[in-house]
Order: sequence, then structure tokens, then C-alpha cells
Amino acid sequence: MSEGNEFISIFNTLLPIKKVLEDPSGSNIFVILFISGIIGFSFWVFVSFGLRQYRPCSKGIEDAKASVDQYSKGTLTTNFEELNQEMSSNPLIGNLWSEYDKTLVKIKRDDGTEDVFSTIEASYFFNEANILESRINLKFYNAVPGILTGLGILGTFVGLT
Repeated sequence: MSEGNEFISIFNTLLPIKKVLEDPSGSNIFVILFISGIIGFSFWVFVSFGLRQYRPCSKGIEDAKASVDQYSKGTLTTNFEELNQEMSSNPLIGNLWSEYDKTLVKIKRDDGTEDVFSTIEASYFFNEANILESRINLKFYNAVPGILTGLGILGTFVGLT
């Protein structure tokens, strides 16, 4: 059997369009609609997550990282106000940065420069739970594999009857 015929055979097994066209009975139409619904739901979840939720979060994190990376360790304290403005205006982590900024201690040296010290670890504020859970419905996306498995099992039992 050639690869093309093998692909068509697998495709017809997964989505039996040929069978529906040959015998358009109610059960065959139901099967094709059920399978199409599962595929459509899966595609909707993928697009919804990727385009509407993941990309804005990813861009916000990349922007914050770029803001921090533009300063070397030695110039970070001297340019802290610029960094503070950039991070506060970041739509993803601006509110978290404002909370983190409240925990920073700024000490002036004798030479007029200022040192900045953190009293709480940055990871307390900037972690997956704080950044993503308020913007992405993680409970739903964690449940999607179970939903698809359940629909597959339901489809199997409906197909057996």
C-alpha cells in the first residue's frame, strides 16, 4: 500500500466522510458531526489560548525582560527611576512591580549615589501564579485533556451501540 493510500485510509477511519456519503443514515451523520465537534472544540481552545491569552502574556514578559536587560548590574541602581517607569507602565506586570517597589529600600551613599535593596525576594511577586492566573483561565486549560478524553470515551460507547 502506498503512503498516499495509507493516509487516506487513516483519514477515513478518523473522519468517515466517505461512509456518510455512501450511507447518509442518522447514525453516520451523528458520528461525523460528533467528530467534527471534537476537532472544532480542540481548534477553538488552541486558537483562544494562543492568540488571545498566551501572546499578550508572552509579549509583556519579553518587554519586562528587555527593560531589565538594557541595564548592566553596575548601572541598574543609577538608572533605577527609568527602570521603575518602564516596569510600572508594563500592562502585564505593572501592578506587581508597584507592589514590589514598595518593598525596596533605597539608601543614599555619602557620594550622593543611591543603592537599592530588596527586602522580599522578587520571585514572591513575579511568579507564574501571580502573572498568569489573573489573565489565563488555567483551570479550564488544565481540564481540556479530561474533557477531550471524556468525549472520546463517550463517542466510543455511542459508536458501539
